[in-house]
Amino acid sequence: MLKPDQVETSDEPNALDPEDAAPQPINEQQLSESSLFKTIRHLWPYIWPRGRRDLELRVAAVFALLVVSKLFNAATPYAFKWATDALAEGGAGVAGKLATAAVFFTLMMGAIRIASVVLMQLRDGVFAAVAMHAVRRLATDLFVHMHELSLRFHIGRKTGGLTRVLERGRNGIETL
Repeated sequence: MLKPDQVETSDEPNALDPEDAAPQPINEQQLSESSLFKTIRHLWPYIWPRGRRDLELRVAAVFALLVVSKLFNAATPYAFKWATDALAEGGAGVAGKLATAAVFFTLMMGAIRIASVVLMQLRDGVFAAVAMHAVRRLATDLFVHMHELSLRFHIGRKTGGLTRVLERGRNGIETL
């Protein structure tokens, strides 16, 4: 049995293999540095795959559909306002015209809302191929990286637990 003075110590955890270093706790500065933009910057090569013109066009189409959908969403309250204003204007001779205008603006509000939902669904459908390609490529990269780790890493860690964490990460990216 080794005595405490016979054990080699080091300032670094698991100094024998740098890949086996234990994760350090996250401090406040590291927490503030992690942001949406940092995540997007890391995932962008998977979302915008170089050399895949079809997927690049899909991403551009998705952004265009997103903008148009948001414009329709912003127009819905205005159609409701116009219908309310048409009903609020009074006068005995114009009652029929006001009712027609109110019905028209109410129908317009419904049509705008339906168009907005259709555009959102179309956007999701167009982006599905890009998302699946990104998830497959990221999962493959993670699989390759995990198999390039040292044997010491796999012996010293619970690789099954790591696989579950990677699967949860893949599901999170799929959701994103």
